[in-house]
Amino acid sequence: MKPIGLLGGTTWVSTQHYYAKLNRAYQDARGGIASAPMLIHSADFAPIAAAQAAEDWNALGEFFGARARELEVAGAGAIAIGANTLHLCIDAVQNHVDVPVLHIGDGIAQALGRRPTLLLGTAFTMAKPFLRDYLSARGCAIEVPSAEQQAWVHDIIYTELAKERVTQASRGRFQALAEGFQGEQVLLACTELGLVLDADNCSLPLVDSLDCHVQLLLDYLINQL
Repeated sequence: MKPIGLLGGTTWVSTQHYYAKLNRAYQDARGGIASAPMLIHSADFAPIAAAQAAEDWNALGEFFGARARELEVAGAGAIAIGANTLHLCIDAVQNHVDVPVLHIGDGIAQALGRRPTLLLGTAFTMAKPFLRDYLSARGCAIEVPSAEQQAWVHDIIYTELAKERVTQASRGRFQALAEGFQGEQVLLACTELGLVLDADNCSLPLVDSLDCHVQLLLDYLINQL
C-alpha cells in the first residue's frame, strides 16, 4: 500500500489532528492495531504566513510543490494539502508530481449536499473564489460573512487558533456569527476552526473541513486494499 503524503505545518495545530483522526479512522476501518500509512512534511508556518500576507501564491506553490515532490519520491501514492487556504496553490502542487493531489473540496462537497451553508475560514478562503467556486460547481449553496466579519474571523485564526489558543470572547463572537446565519449549516473551512465552534456552542450543524478531508484520505487508503 502506498502511503498518503501530507503537506503539514499549516498550522501544526491542525496537522496533529490530521494525524490523529486519520489513524483513528483507519484503525476503526481495519480493526486491531492498524495505523494509517502516512508521510508528513511539516513546514515552519511563520514564513508561510508572511508569504500569504504578501499574497505571494507563486512562491508558496513552488515551495509546496517541491515538498510534494519529495514526498512522492519517498513513496507517497497521493498528496494532501493540510489547509484550506493553501488549496489556492493546488494546481502548482499538482504540476510538481505525477500522483494525485486529493482536493479538500471533494470531501467537503460530499458532506454539504445542497443545503444553504455559511463558509467560515481565513479571509483568503472567504473572499477569494477558489473554494467557493469549486463547491458551487458541485451543487453546494455557499454564503460568506460580510467584509467586516471576515476581517475579525481572519484575525482570530492567526492570533489565537494558530497558537492553539482561544478566548471566551472569541468563542462568543463566532457563536453569534453562526447563530445569526439564516441558513442550515456552517462549514468550518479552516482546519483550526474546530477549536472555537462545536456542538456545545452552536445549534446549527457544523461541517468540519478537516474531518471531510480525512474521510477522503481514508477512502484513498481503503480503496487500495
